[in-house]
Amino acid sequence: MRDFARYIVASGAATDDQVAVALERQRAQRPTIGRVALNQGLLDGAQIFTILAFQTRNPTMRFGEAAIALGMLSPRHIEELLSEQRTRTPPLEELLVRAGALDEATARSLRASYDGEPTEIAPRSVPRPSGTRLAVNPCKDAPDNSPLRRTAGTRR
Repeated sequence: MRDFARYIVASGAATDDQVAVALERQRAQRPTIGRVALNQGLLDGAQIFTILAFQTRNPTMRFGEAAIALGMLSPRHIEELLSEQRTRTPPLEELLVRAGALDEATARSLRASYDGEPTEIAPRSVPRPSGTRLAVNPCKDAPDNSPLRRTAGTRR
């Protein structure tokens, strides 16, 4: 299971089974590198079959590696094809929303927190009578050992 998938399960937002089904759907919807290369005109059908036959004889070799070994694509082409493949693959959180395992707000929040982005948190409002002001002195009300109690010239 990929890291983001593990993160979703660990958060308790979705179950192992829900994430596993979504990952399988994601894999099924991801276009192959050969298909992307064909669509972009970088390879024709005969070249793709040649690469696939080469892979049959070299089962540990990925499609892009085989295409490079045969001189049909460059490493830069493979990078571009992989990038295009990622953009054409639906995000995991989107598939979980479609399946009803997550709501959209939770999906956005999980992605943002996983990516290290600040998430929007609605400020809590405390009702108080109109026209009143909060009378809080952070220095006076802080515990004795708090940095707020220290004055500018005092060091501890």
